[in-house]
Amino acid sequence: MSAKRIKELAELLIEASAAYYGGEDAIMSDAEFDLFRDELESLDEDHPFLATVGSAPNSELDKIPHAIPMGSLTKMNKQSELATWRNGIPKGKVVAQLKLDGLSIELVYKGGKFVQAITRGDGEEGDDVTHTVKNAKYLPKTISVKGDVSVRCEAMLLLEDWKKHFKNKSNPRNMVSGLVQRSDATESEYIACIAFDVMFAGNPFKTEEDRVNWLKSEGFKVTPSEVIDIDDVEEAIERIEKKRDNLPVLIDGSVIKLNDIATQEKLGEHNGRPKWARAWKYAAQAAHTVVTGVEWTCGTQGTITPVATVKPVQVGGVNVSNISLHNISIVERLDVRIGDEVEIIRANDVIPYIVKVVKKGDNRKRMYCKGCPACGKKVVRDGKRLICSDMDNCEGVVFKKISKWIKKRRILYLGESTLRLLFDANVVREIWDLYELTEAAMVSAGVGAGDAKRVLPQIEKSKTCSLADLIGSLSLDKIGRSEATNLINLGIDTLDKWKNIIAAQIEAFPGYRGGVKANAIATAVQENWNLIETIAGYLNISTKPVVKISGKLSGKSFCFTGIMSKPRAELQKMAANAGGDVHSSVRSGLTYLVMADPNSSSSKAKKARKLGTMSISEADFIRML
Repeated sequence: MSAKRIKELAELLIEASAAYYGGEDAIMSDAEFDLFRDELESLDEDHPFLATVGSAPNSELDKIPHAIPMGSLTKMNKQSELATWRNGIPKGKVVAQLKLDGLSIELVYKGGKFVQAITRGDGEEGDDVTHTVKNAKYLPKTISVKGDVSVRCEAMLLLEDWKKHFKNKSNPRNMVSGLVQRSDATESEYIACIAFDVMFAGNPFKTEEDRVNWLKSEGFKVTPSEVIDIDDVEEAIERIEKKRDNLPVLIDGSVIKLNDIATQEKLGEHNGRPKWARAWKYAAQAAHTVVTGVEWTCGTQGTITPVATVKPVQVGGVNVSNISLHNISIVERLDVRIGDEVEIIRANDVIPYIVKVVKKGDNRKRMYCKGCPACGKKVVRDGKRLICSDMDNCEGVVFKKISKWIKKRRILYLGESTLRLLFDANVVREIWDLYELTEAAMVSAGVGAGDAKRVLPQIEKSKTCSLADLIGSLSLDKIGRSEATNLINLGIDTLDKWKNIIAAQIEAFPGYRGGVKANAIATAVQENWNLIETIAGYLNISTKPVVKISGKLSGKSFCFTGIMSKPRAELQKMAANAGGDVHSSVRSGLTYLVMADPNSSSSKAKKARKLGTMSISEADFIRML
């Protein structure tokens, strides 16, 4: 039972994480996500998902590794969790800060000058977004330290800028994410960088307060901070929450860090999350209303999504009347029906989300889908979802796939309303039709001449494309851009190799054993090969070879765990720089588990012995170098 539950939890968390970091609507609240994550950790503390941070980088932009991985914080929202953490760390001073709700960025300075900006990505590497972030507010172009300096900040939209320029386009977090990761620098002047951390060689800081003061002295806009006694944390959390509605930016909680840096280093981290800091998540703003109906929409895989209509209600100052229920299994899990009174929250204070049924309606009706909302054909059940029975010919599916390609390839000025004109006029009925468009054809379909002139150069620009862009932007089942990138890095790095891909080949790769996912990927490629090959003919596909560092540790792999004299991130970097492979968990084929006590009886040590992995000390590892 536990193995089945672990699989269910991992799939649910991966799906929710992909939706959140991909700029899509959240499929669950933060509180529910944290509950599922805690349950997964209780069942399998070494599960690979627990070591993931954020999301994979976008494949369109250049990939840059972080000098020191960008981790994340363990979240809490219960007094018992706070008490457990507080009792497990030394008494002393802590720093209380705002938990900003934006996009985490690393700013790189060399020789005292700003040279690069990198998104957090998956924590190990992110997108090079220097071209947009260089125009951001509050970004000093020069600093006094001449060596290599890494400043961590949150890219934000000031609420006044969001309300004035973007309110009808997207929420502040998703909007700033889009601005930062655009392929051009359009509207990048509205990005605001708010700094919260800095690292450089010879670390002169003894406290977190020192870091903040240094950032201020160098001209950075910083996260508001206050130094307090650890016993006063609750009051600080409440104090920050009371200011929440009057702040110039969105926050979704408080961050509490031990002030003393030497103590931080002694405590170390677990699964990339520091033991010396926690993020307190504020409860989402909530309201009650009644479900009045349901509408159904069709997606790129023929998935039929239920959208509940509700009596309009104010939730945290926003009028809510429609709420996505994402798939039929969520409808069943909540047992929500038309006529029910429900509790609504806004996930991250932005996305409406039904938490539960508060009161069952007197004449409640099931949410029933009579047929595909796009083509009218019969719908069938496929696991957690409903799908169109004729998805290969469904016009709704075709339209969504073209629209998704446009978004993934960042073809500006070609929105859904313009695409609808082209689609209904039979000018664009397949993705490759975009690359045969002419101004005359667009105008004949009802598109203005000015709009056509703006769109065509964007389509031409999108022809320069990586292999991961091509495979990952076609809405193939189970293959997004991060999945395509992963398989390319594992050796499926040419079109010919993709053409001949089989399930057994994928299943041989780490992380794909078990067959289900491997089979789905191979099937999707085989069934859509004509589509892949046809579109490839219109593109200029570039491939970037993976550069593997050679060194003393080449051919060896390492996992670091526990508290050691050096920070884990530094040890990982040392291994990678010497040609070693670094893993976040113990797995089959791992060469060494590096830990403070190689004779430990921890779960990782036990698993390593079972798999035949050698456990060594930090000193043993250093000697290998």
